[in-house]
Amino acid sequence: MANLFFFWGQEEFLLNSEIQEIKKKNIDKTFEALAYKKLHDPKAADVINAIRALPMMFGNVMHIIDMSKFMLSNKSADA
Repeated sequence: MANLFFFWGQEEFLLNSEIQEIKKKNIDKTFEALAYKKLHDPKAADVINAIRALPMMFGNVMHIIDMSKFMLSNKSADA
């Protein structure tokens, strides 16, 4: 794995701005539909499948895994 970034915070504008900058530098617009995926509160199996995926064409793959429900949940692991 070449790069892994972990962003967390309540300021969505800044989070999205940084994500867009990374995307602009690393994802070829020609293959964006194949190389860029966003998952919202996925199950563990979906995350594993996403990070195992290889690029469909040349270049990089970028997955945004939005786990805001998990991160902001007030429930304990025992509940």
